[in-house]
Amino acid sequence: MLLPRPTRYTVLILCNALLLPYSYLLGCQSAQQASSAEQQSKPSSALRKVRTSSLEAGAAQQRDQVGSALLSTLEASSAEPSSSVAVNQQPSNALPNVSGLDMDQCRGLFVTQGQGGVGEMSMERITSFCDSTTVCKELQDFTGLSDDEFMERMMRRGRFHFEGEHSFWNPESASELAWYYATSIDYLFANAMHLAVNGVVEYIAKEEYEPVLDYSGGVGSYVLALAQRGIHANYFGIGMAEYHFAQYRIMKHGLEDLVNFTKPYSKKTGFLFDPINGPLPQDGSFGSILAMDVLEHIPNYHLVVHAMVKSLRVGGVIIEATPFSKEPVASDKEDIRVHLYTSLPMDEAMGPSMKRVGCKSCGRGNIVWKKTA
Repeated sequence: MLLPRPTRYTVLILCNALLLPYSYLLGCQSAQQASSAEQQSKPSSALRKVRTSSLEAGAAQQRDQVGSALLSTLEASSAEPSSSVAVNQQPSNALPNVSGLDMDQCRGLFVTQGQGGVGEMSMERITSFCDSTTVCKELQDFTGLSDDEFMERMMRRGRFHFEGEHSFWNPESASELAWYYATSIDYLFANAMHLAVNGVVEYIAKEEYEPVLDYSGGVGSYVLALAQRGIHANYFGIGMAEYHFAQYRIMKHGLEDLVNFTKPYSKKTGFLFDPINGPLPQDGSFGSILAMDVLEHIPNYHLVVHAMVKSLRVGGVIIEATPFSKEPVASDKEDIRVHLYTSLPMDEAMGPSMKRVGCKSCGRGNIVWKKTA
């Protein structure tokens, strides 16, 4: 479902459409304007308690309650005789006066949408994960968050889930989807859960597969693991927060000489944002390319795959894990969900020069393609 930008809101559209997603966002904005003084007087601990209790009560029930209140307000406003006549004379940002809504209720509306990603996680799962790796300590040090603040984000509670963040910003095009990924904060915490698979690292930690490109490298777990084995690696990612955290980790471990960080813009791209030509030279210079949990997020993913194949030398490998959505969108709509659907099989995207090969140690869903010509 697509929400227009705030400047496009008009009372006439809202009264005619009566769509809840529009109402939620209007309610949040109106509540912020109508009750800012009240919110400022509340202690932060009370705000946290309200948010936590509302989330535990169930986001679906909360959406229904807030949505019903907003619909009643919109129906009342649509009954005013002058509303449809004067709509074109109103400023473009005119909003119905919806008061009495708590901002924490509004925040609670932006939660996981079930788009194919993992939902909220238990504290037990996050605690167990963090006990098994150093990435949590590194990320908490990097962010400066308290224990409770950090755990809430790692657990993907409510508005801290990347799908809730996606729902709030509501990208309407492929370029806006890319910008969402570039500016996402919640993905920093979500991708901290993506550790390097030892079997994949061992498979490509060889001179014949150097240099390695980790395309959309998340928090840098693969380049870190490879550099610790003396392998030269290149990190690429458009996520700004993840990019800087990955750099932080490499610096902390003193491995700057082994890892190169590539941006999506350069002199070669005319300093324009270009996540294909920026990191992919298409000159056969890479020995291996990792594309772990990334291609399913890219509209027209085959264009990236074609450039990867051209950037790989003969004998090199691409290792990918790509959990596409199994549910297509309507034929007249652009798919800009978190996990995209495609009807193009990966072997067709790879082309005739790439052959799928076995790798039992690489783990389930991690597929190896070798360039044979």
